[in-house]
Amino acid sequence: MKAFLSHSSKDKGYVEEVASLLRPGSYELDSETFDAGLVNSQAIIKSLNRVELFCLFLSENSANSSYVDFEILLGLEFIASGKISRFLAICLDDEAFDKASSNARFFNIVRKTLTPESAARLIEGTLISVKQSDDNLYHPFVGREKELLELEEQISDNSRPVAKSIFISGNHGSGRKSLARNFYQSHYPRTGRVIPEIRIDAFSGIHELYRNILIALRPTLSARDLKGRIQAFELASLDEKRRQTADLLNSLLLAQEAAFLVDNGGILTDSGALTEELNAVVSKLATKPHPPAIIIAPRMIPKKLRRSENDLAYVGVRALPYEATKRLLSRLTKERDIVLSDDALEALIKLSDGHPFNIYRLVQEVSEGGVNFFLASPGDFIDWKHRQSSEYLSKIELNEMDIKILALLCSVPELDFSAIVSASELDQLIVSDTLSKLANLHVVDGNSDRFRISPAVLIAVERDKRVRLPRDVEQNAMRSIARSLSVRLEEGTASISLVDSAIVASLDSNDQMSGFATAFLLPSHYVWMAKRSYDQRAWDDSIRYAREGLLGSNRLSVEGVVAACRYILSSFCKNREIGCI
Repeated sequence: MKAFLSHSSKDKGYVEEVASLLRPGSYELDSETFDAGLVNSQAIIKSLNRVELFCLFLSENSANSSYVDFEILLGLEFIASGKISRFLAICLDDEAFDKASSNARFFNIVRKTLTPESAARLIEGTLISVKQSDDNLYHPFVGREKELLELEEQISDNSRPVAKSIFISGNHGSGRKSLARNFYQSHYPRTGRVIPEIRIDAFSGIHELYRNILIALRPTLSARDLKGRIQAFELASLDEKRRQTADLLNSLLLAQEAAFLVDNGGILTDSGALTEELNAVVSKLATKPHPPAIIIAPRMIPKKLRRSENDLAYVGVRALPYEATKRLLSRLTKERDIVLSDDALEALIKLSDGHPFNIYRLVQEVSEGGVNFFLASPGDFIDWKHRQSSEYLSKIELNEMDIKILALLCSVPELDFSAIVSASELDQLIVSDTLSKLANLHVVDGNSDRFRISPAVLIAVERDKRVRLPRDVEQNAMRSIARSLSVRLEEGTASISLVDSAIVASLDSNDQMSGFATAFLLPSHYVWMAKRSYDQRAWDDSIRYAREGLLGSNRLSVEGVVAACRYILSSFCKNREIGCI
């Protein structure tokens, strides 16, 4: 994995210091090109093709220069065509963002001056996760003719209203998002291939929906601007809040884009219907020129619980049929010059269970060890295939660094590379190697330079008795995370998507919460902590957090209120069972 470090000659000293802190061989410098005062388009294009990350350093002197504008426009072209999703801009001074062209603001821009050490950590963390996203983006699309036809028939049915959204269900890794991308490319070809992803967590009411969508679609907002938007949102009526939330998604239509709304426990009720707030937001979505939202969930909505307006198109992603599985396996192995006999191909098809995620893992295993060696002993793959049980995770030998990082990621929703380095008190190269290892094992997922436990193994990791830190060590780590994120969010050097992590870390540390964190605190954060405490069998803490959440019940979703009451009652009963009450 490599980063191409693009900068002006005036910033050469700073960028070379950043490069000296990166892993040798993980970067390329463009100093020679720009020192000569030339904009060599072919050199830039070749660089984009041979690196995983294009990193642009913006300064007051370079922000509006012709070559920087050229690179930004070139980057936009690559992103719009789906060729790359790996462009990072780092501002070297306070004026760089304000003076940057409007085109630059399409990218993930760090708006505050970073020390060379911080910039190096940002680049290192981004490199770890970008390879995952790139590999997923360029997977070939094979089969799914039946599912595509189901969607097309619903979208084109003149007896139905125009679709406001598409609802796709299926297991994690089954190709739900790939199906959506292919459908949009075929039926709405002007939409971009890179679709932003918005996770909808458990207990999400209208406040959580608005905040999550805003943060995902406006990543360059400063924490101060985010705070102002949220405060204004709080003053609106409930119907106006729903309209403003829907308008965020509708704004994608002008940019010829759509967004994934991914169910992380907050899209469907226990019975399987859309939650009340999400259902109300969907009602206010626009329909043309295409549905702005694609809902991704693990289970299908029962027909009796679907929207009465009949303005959603539904499809379930099942296992690939035999012929599609054979085509995909044959193509992937041929691309890697792997020769398969008919018997070996049949064996791989059987092992895959028709699941695309399994197929890609199979090809990786065979590519690394050879087909005969793999088929002689496929036990490890079979354990991995059933990764949602604890069997796969229990087979992985976790060292002290693995455990420390996994424990941190279990405690908060998401952390960036810098926060992990700070809280773990490990050298950044050790953290980089550990995260790369966990990502290759599909235990950790990366997005930009932010990391979380993979949804496929989250429950297994939470239940694994090895993934524990002494309480004093954990609290010290939470204090470090809370302090670090609060400061960095305020100064603009951390992504605003980490606001929830800063709040959860503050609550967990039991220290007085900073004014910054308090400004973003929601009752659902207390309910989330109540759930976490309950899972850890800390009954008293679960009751305490749930009660705090209920104090703001007027701002909780129905699901959040029900969950808080359940945690209080269940924790009370558990306490009585062990004689604490």
